Amino acid sequence: MGFLFSKHLSKVVVISKSWCIYCKRARKVLSAYPLEVDVMEWIDINKRSDGKEILDYIEQITGSRRVPRIFIGGEFFGGCDEICAAKKDGVLEHKFSAIGIIRKIENN
Repeated sequence: MGFLFSKHLSKVVVISKSWCIYCKRARKVLSAYPLEVDVMEWIDINKRSDGKEILDYIEQITGSRRVPRIFIGGEFFGGCDEICAAKKDGVLEHKFSAIGIIRKIENN
C-alpha cells in the first residue's frame, strides 16, 4: 500500500468516503486554494475493491481508520479538524507553498 503515497510526494492525497460530511468539508477547504493541476488525489474507498485494505494500511500508519486522512507532500497531515485549523492559522498555505503546488497567477 505504500505505493499509494510514494509516487505522490509533491501531491495532496485524501483518503475519503463519498458520503462522509467531514470529507466533504475537507474537500471544500482544500478546493479554496489555487493548486497546480493534478496535485490533488482523492481516493474514495467506497468506490474501490481494495477499500478495506487501504483502511487497514491507513490505520497502521496514522493510528486511525477515520476519514478523511490527508497526506501532504508524502506525509500524514491529519483529518478534517486539522486541515480546517491549518487553513485558519495560515499553516496550510505555507505547507502548499513549501512543496511548490500553489498555482502562480499571471498578471497580464
